[in-house]
Amino acid sequence: MTESENTHLSFDNLPRSVAELHEKIDRLTGMFEQIISSTAVTHLPEIMTVEDVSAMLCKSVSTSMR
Repeated sequence: MTESENTHLSFDNLPRSVAELHEKIDRLTGMFEQIISSTAVTHLPEIMTVEDVSAMLCKSVSTSMR
């Protein structure tokens, strides 16, 4: 749609306008999800104990020490 068509919304061009809005919302949603997933970092302690690592890996301490 051109800028002049955007300012004149009529019943005839309503389906196309809605489709364009839907596409833009989908693109924005995808961009937002990428930003959220890239910034959602699990903060780990600076120094982890053997118990911390074992819990994170869902392994027992004896398995982790091999």
